Amino acid sequence: YIGLGVYTLSDYELVLRTADGRQTWVFTPDGNDFLYNAADSSIITYYPDLKNAVRLPDGARFTETELHAAGSDQLTESISQAILDQSEPTVKGSIRVQAFEKLDSQTVCGVAPAGGDGRNREMMVIYALTRYEEYLGNAVLTQKTIPAVLTFEITPEGYVLQSYETPRSGDHYQSDMEKLFSKAALTRLNKEEYELTQKLADDCAYQNTLHSITFQKTEQQALENKLEEQLAIICSSPAQSSNPGDYVSAHSKEMEQAIEGGLITLRWCFEQFAQGGQTDLRGHVMAILCQNIILDHGEICQTEGYMTGQDWFQTFSVEAEILRTEMDGGLLLNEVYPCHAIALEAIGTLK
Repeated sequence: YIGLGVYTLSDYELVLRTADGRQTWVFTPDGNDFLYNAADSSIITYYPDLKNAVRLPDGARFTETELHAAGSDQLTESISQAILDQSEPTVKGSIRVQAFEKLDSQTVCGVAPAGGDGRNREMMVIYALTRYEEYLGNAVLTQKTIPAVLTFEITPEGYVLQSYETPRSGDHYQSDMEKLFSKAALTRLNKEEYELTQKLADDCAYQNTLHSITFQKTEQQALENKLEEQLAIICSSPAQSSNPGDYVSAHSKEMEQAIEGGLITLRWCFEQFAQGGQTDLRGHVMAILCQNIILDHGEICQTEGYMTGQDWFQTFSVEAEILRTEMDGGLLLNEVYPCHAIALEAIGTLK
């Protein structure tokens, strides 16, 4: 809470002032500590028993670390989680990341909501430009940059989100922005929106890289082992049949589990096809797996008329390359046809 504002430090006092200028706290240095000057400061309340508010007395001692860190890390975590909570993952196993730039903030003290317990509350209002992205590997499934106003209640346990407001799109956008945002936030956004959007996009891409590395080292191996196990079970019977469909029908449970892996399963199968040689029953089963996942995502693919699973993948890869050419680049392909984009990533023609 104290961490959001302006610091002025001299030999004889430390002054902390919130960004909106409404709250000011003055401290007197005492060795490595600071003593609270109640006479020249806004009121500070705290909760020693986590229930009842107590006014901080004059001369209360703070350490420098406490002053600089008070609430700032916790607030950042609360904002980040709130951004993620606004969107549901579109596929199982995807990586979701967020970033934000605080444009302005305000503190509101002495608020007693109707129907509450009667206790005055302190609120922190954050005006921010937010960025949300969802990835599967290098494929971008979702990306959006939205201005947002987040209101938190400041409690002994931390920052509790009370509201998350965003402007409506279209004709309502400008009027909503003027209604929701402070003048300072609007001024900065109007001047720096392009630069801030690029910065947030870079932050999200970097987070995805870190998450991807961690995922590859842990869950990826477990997933591959599970898929190998499921394929082995599916291909095990009925041994007397030469029809791949019979094997799939006999092991519907394993097929459903593999299909539930969505684009993660698809990526793994495509990487197997990219290595070549998938001309046996296993290749046929992988092709059927891929077809189910692709159709579930609303994309079109060949489902018959091929000799082997490897042949099917070759045809699908050619179709993906044609789509990329028609759409003039891989970025749009990632957004509109993620399954086709993953195929090109697997064979190394789309980075």
